[in-house]
Amino acid sequence: MKQKMKQLMGILLSLVMVLGMFHGMSLTATATSDPYSMIGAYFLMPGRGASTTMNFPGASTGNPVYVSISSKPITVTSESVSISHSTAGSYDTVSFNGTQYYRGDWNVGAGQFITSGSGTVDDPYVFAQLVTVSFDSKGGSAVDIQCMITKAEDGKTASASGKAERPTDPTRDDFVFGGWYSDNDLNTLFDFNTTVTSNTTIYAKWRQHGHKFTYTAAGATITGTCLHDDDLDCPLASNDYKATLTIAAPTSLSYDGTAKAAVITDANSIKGDATIQYQTKSSAGTYGTATTTAPIDAGDYKASITVGGATASVEYTIAKVDPAVPSGLTAIYGQTLADVTLPYGWTWDAGTSTSVGNVGSNTFYVSFAESDNYNASSNVSVTVTVNKATPVISAENKTVKVGKTVSLNATVSPEVGVTWGYTSNEPGIATVDENGVVTGVAEGSTTITISATATDSNNCNNAENKTVNIKVLNKNPQTITASDVTAAYGDMGKKVTATVTGTDNKVGAISYAVKEGSGDYIDVDSSTGALTIKKAGTATVIVTAAETTDGGADNSGYAKETKEVTVTINKATVTVAAKDQMIYVGDTVPDLSNPVKGTHYTVTGLVGEDVLGGTLVLAYAKNPDNTKSGTYAIEVSGASVPDTEKYNPEITYQTGTLTISTKSGSGSYGGNTGEQTTPTPESYTIPVENNSAVNVGANISNGTASVSDITSADIEKVTQPSGEGSSTEEPQTTLTLDLSGAKQEVSSVELKPATVDILADTTSSSENCVDTVTIQMTNASVELDADALNNLSGEVTTEPLKVSVEETKQEKLSQNQQDALAGTDNLMIFSTNITTGSRDIHELGGTAKVSVRTKLTEQRNPNFVRVWYLTKDGGKERRITRCINDWTKYVTTTCSDYAVIYDETDQNETIPPLESVNLDKTKLVYDGKTQTVSIKAVAATAVDEKDTVVPQDAYTVTGLTAIDAGTYRVTVTAKEGAGYRGAAEVTYQIDKGVTSFKASAKKKTIKAKELKKKKQTTTVKVTGLSTGSSKPTYKLSKVTKGQKKKIKVNKKTGKVTLKKGTKKCTIKVKVTSPANKNRKALTKTVTIKVK
Repeated sequence: MKQKMKQLMGILLSLVMVLGMFHGMSLTATATSDPYSMIGAYFLMPGRGASTTMNFPGASTGNPVYVSISSKPITVTSESVSISHSTAGSYDTVSFNGTQYYRGDWNVGAGQFITSGSGTVDDPYVFAQLVTVSFDSKGGSAVDIQCMITKAEDGKTASASGKAERPTDPTRDDFVFGGWYSDNDLNTLFDFNTTVTSNTTIYAKWRQHGHKFTYTAAGATITGTCLHDDDLDCPLASNDYKATLTIAAPTSLSYDGTAKAAVITDANSIKGDATIQYQTKSSAGTYGTATTTAPIDAGDYKASITVGGATASVEYTIAKVDPAVPSGLTAIYGQTLADVTLPYGWTWDAGTSTSVGNVGSNTFYVSFAESDNYNASSNVSVTVTVNKATPVISAENKTVKVGKTVSLNATVSPEVGVTWGYTSNEPGIATVDENGVVTGVAEGSTTITISATATDSNNCNNAENKTVNIKVLNKNPQTITASDVTAAYGDMGKKVTATVTGTDNKVGAISYAVKEGSGDYIDVDSSTGALTIKKAGTATVIVTAAETTDGGADNSGYAKETKEVTVTINKATVTVAAKDQMIYVGDTVPDLSNPVKGTHYTVTGLVGEDVLGGTLVLAYAKNPDNTKSGTYAIEVSGASVPDTEKYNPEITYQTGTLTISTKSGSGSYGGNTGEQTTPTPESYTIPVENNSAVNVGANISNGTASVSDITSADIEKVTQPSGEGSSTEEPQTTLTLDLSGAKQEVSSVELKPATVDILADTTSSSENCVDTVTIQMTNASVELDADALNNLSGEVTTEPLKVSVEETKQEKLSQNQQDALAGTDNLMIFSTNITTGSRDIHELGGTAKVSVRTKLTEQRNPNFVRVWYLTKDGGKERRITRCINDWTKYVTTTCSDYAVIYDETDQNETIPPLESVNLDKTKLVYDGKTQTVSIKAVAATAVDEKDTVVPQDAYTVTGLTAIDAGTYRVTVTAKEGAGYRGAAEVTYQIDKGVTSFKASAKKKTIKAKELKKKKQTTTVKVTGLSTGSSKPTYKLSKVTKGQKKKIKVNKKTGKVTLKKGTKKCTIKVKVTSPANKNRKALTKTVTIKVK
């Protein structure tokens, strides 16, 4: 292409030179070594004869260059010529080479064009120029450019004198040449008899042969034979119109943990959309369920591919391999083989309790039991490299009272022989002996350094020194116990829970505070520890146990203590779920262009008033075809979280489903009361679907579909074994018999007794994921659970089971039922019936979810559509109901007559109302501290079980904490837009606590001889009175006879006064803490003796 462009430029430049010459201009010719193209133009003078020779000076070699011009052909006899002309001191150069032919009929006169060497050019009379014809082969083989000469006289308009020659037809794989066309759109055929007057491009047209194959198969090869029934050449003609596809085993057939996919050789692309199917071959020679997933494990397999009804297959075996011998095993001195991890499948021959031995390389033996992919291997020697143990010292910070001792109790891990050393940084505050016993000397803080020197230096290193903090107090130490907290942004009910312990119960009150620098992340209730989460991150809460004035071993009180608790707040995850939609064939597809929250989607995970950012987009994965039944995924995208510091930026999207079902035909459903015609019986293939599908035949006549046998083998093909499947996709739990695509109305279905038994067994089996069976008719669906199916299986004997849902007229109801409907906005009356033979089955013995079509006007809100069960005696029983896209679904246990009622005072369960709250505990006992209950679960009333468990981020809670004894109410309120409504409440009880205290007399014994001189006093003292208890009162309860008048007890202070002259006696003082709203009463007796 580059060379052709250079040629074209040479031609154009030649024309410029010719047209630009005038009388008196001189020409010279010199040789050049860089020619570009053929000569583009030349001059002829009048009356100069038929042949002109131009003789120019030669190149530096002295060889002349000749240009011979004759009438036809015109021949350039040189290999390389450069013609230059001078105009005002500038030079333009035209280069050419090769031979050029004049293709027109052109006579010229004789005459000399230019003199030898140089000369004067007379007025030009005749000139000629080139035009080109280019061929665009449009993907075919290349075609050379053709050049023609045209001429003009005395400045007249040029007239064509050349025609393009038709070249050899180009070729193109799998196409047939269809001619040359003047336009790129291939509308006008080019006429090669037309003279060419300007540069022209013409275009190739191609026709493609379309293969029409018939297919045969033999072994591993499928042969496609083209019918070649059109007028175009078939590229396969040389191969007898045949193309082959071959399936072969993979080249690597030893297990290596990778898939072993069969290889397809398909040179002529006859495979199309066909996929390879793989089956496992059992030892009995039977083949398992086909799958498109290539096998990985060792075993025998068959790979097959089907094209146009012809199937080719190949069998191959993935061989077991010997397991790789473990290597690179390391251990630390002091460990056992249990601490050395072997690759999966290997075991220690010596047992895991065996020591790894001393430092160095030690040999042990391992074995491998034969498995699915590996051969057995036994008594294989392996090397374990044992490294020195570096013990790590463990010791906790300690608090000790002045004059008291505490042991550091240091340990090392691993447990090896060490010599301990202890050094106090400030012996004036605390000392430590050679056994690690610390003695408090003076109030303050110091550190103690602990060292551990290995006694076996061959196998152990010395431990790194450990420093512990020692706090010496003038009061008794108390210990705070509290765990770190992990939460997510938006969590409620999270709290820091701390307890404090001492030698008695007089420990200090606990309080909570946010550490400086953590206030951006949390707030904490100072008395309860309840957390308010502000954003994701890490925060710290300081727990403080207050100083006390009494308590402890010596009753001097407890010193203030603090502890830091780490609160880790993870970002919240937002979930946007597309809501399922349902329509009938022919209905308008729901418009998702402006999605409405609650109608088209739900959002969970947002906190408070936060809203989604971005532009939420709901779209169908492929355009729904509302002319036939089917399902279409509704995909969600485009949203963003409101704050990436609080929320995970990746939103979890959950796909919804649009279900299109076939409308009922000309039967009674939908209110058609005209004369009915009997439809032609129809043979129909039912998809039986769970995690895959099989097809089962059915005959439809007069609205009833009689289903062929569904076998256990059919069930095995469509169900997924329990516990298998993708971790990200929940397995389908319902088995569906789908008749919604039938051409005529199907309002009832007949199942054979054996089929009913198999369906009942399927829902009861723990070996699959099926819990229910759904019978999808054109006007309704009935979903039966395992209890219902087992009950129906017991009812069926030899006659089929018939399930029907049919609309009926009000006048067909009993008078009591009609009276019950008086004054209601009745949208529809229908009956749900299950029969076998002549027997009606009224009670299902389980649960059914029934969906019926209910066409609503725009003025009616589907949230107020309710299904009522009509009893024969005129009663109405409300059923749990959901109405979406004109489908009304309800839950029942009874087959009977039903009515669909519209009542704006009775909202249904389309948006499930909160029903109940379950707490972790409902009975507590007063302890003087704030107590918190937690929510275990919140339930809602809903048609589908998955909607009955309310997620935590769908509600708010109040009333979880309380202190005093009493009854408290927890209220759970649904968040707006979270897919639930209303509120639910539950109560819990804090019972009165038991009062506790100790009572004793300051002086338990008084000498009688001292009472002879003067009166004596003592005081009954109460200690350890439980929080919230009433202040004690004191009363003289008993005294030795004759001495009562000499004894007085102050009922408020407990002071006991013995008057002068009191004789030997026993005095009993009753100490009582009266009952109050939080504590029960407690009475104790203190004895004082006069001796």
